[in-house]
Amino acid sequence: MWEIHAGRSETYRRSGNILNAVVDLKEAVTIIESVRRRLFQDTERLSFFGEGKGHIYARLIIMLHKELQQDADALNYVERSRSRAFLDVLEAKGLILPEGGEGEPLCFQELVGLLD
Repeated sequence: MWEIHAGRSETYRRSGNILNAVVDLKEAVTIIESVRRRLFQDTERLSFFGEGKGHIYARLIIMLHKELQQDADALNYVERSRSRAFLDVLEAKGLILPEGGEGEPLCFQELVGLLD
């Protein structure tokens, strides 16, 4: 499903309909995060973004920043993508307990709270 939304987003982008392109990319990210939360083995999580999903975040961030000048929203997606990878490293090292597949990726302030 995420690939369908990503593909449709590219079609919208090429036709100049940036708003719909962003909507579809946000939906693709939501689906990716939903699936990823259900992966419990470290090897599954680590390889998950290596299968072409990381570029979805990058495309969304670029469109939000360059096309729509929605820098706060773009930064939010930067933080979401990085926080998830960071928490995976902490979980793998046994520094925090896994979320059990629940919850949204953390924002910067929530990550700082975990480190206090």
